[in-house]
Amino acid sequence: MIQETTARGVHVRRARVVTVPHTDYTRWLLEVSHQNITAGEEIRYLSRQLIDTDRLTTDDWWLFDDEAVAFTVFEPAGRWAGGALTTDRKIVNYIREVRDLVWEAAIPHAEYLSRGNR
Repeated sequence: MIQETTARGVHVRRARVVTVPHTDYTRWLLEVSHQNITAGEEIRYLSRQLIDTDRLTTDDWWLFDDEAVAFTVFEPAGRWAGGALTTDRKIVNYIREVRDLVWEAAIPHAEYLSRGNR
């Protein structure tokens, strides 16, 4: 999917806000992310401990074309509960600001690994 998307000229970026020490899931993502990177996706990492929760959301979301936000919803126990999509300008603009701040602070995948983050 990523390769087909980037082949159309679509820019795909993902910033992962991760808990340190890493969970098993994060360690797995670090190992398999090269597949998406090879397909053209840019992936960066930022330690959750570095997030200013007064300024930035820690929600899991996808921003599409700076027009729509899809939130991933989880139950308190961590199980996936579904999603929610919005085009509300106030929410979209806020998420765009969060995206820019997180992207700037996050570390590219290769550099993150070279710092011993596994």
